Amino acid sequence: MWINFWAPWCPPCCNEMPRLEGVYLTHKADGLVVLGVAVRDSEAHVRAFVREIGVTYPIVLDEPGDVAGTYRAFALPVQYWVDPDGVVRGWEFGELPLDQYDPSLAKILASPSPTR
Repeated sequence: MWINFWAPWCPPCCNEMPRLEGVYLTHKADGLVVLGVAVRDSEAHVRAFVREIGVTYPIVLDEPGDVAGTYRAFALPVQYWVDPDGVVRGWEFGELPLDQYDPSLAKILASPSPTR
C-alpha cells in the first residue's frame, strides 16, 4: 500500500497527484493500493479538488490532522510504503522525485511493471 498524505492547498501535493494517479492505474493490476489521506481541509473542498484532478484511488479525510500527526506528516506531502504484511518499508517527506517511483514500488510489490 502506498499512503500519500496531502492537501489541496499544498502545491507540491497538487503537482504529484496526477503522477501518483498514473502509477496507481499502471500498477493496480499488480496489487498496488494507493490511499490518499487529505489533511486539514474540509470534505467539500477535498471532494471538489479530487473531482477536478480526476483521481480514482481512494481518498480519506483527516480534517483535524490527527492521523497525519500519528504518522508525523507535519509538512506535506508525505509518502509511506506498507507491504502486504502491514510492515512499513519506507517513507519520504516532500514531493517524490520521478526517479524514486520505481524503487518505492519495489519496496511493496513483488515485481512491478514499468511506469508510464
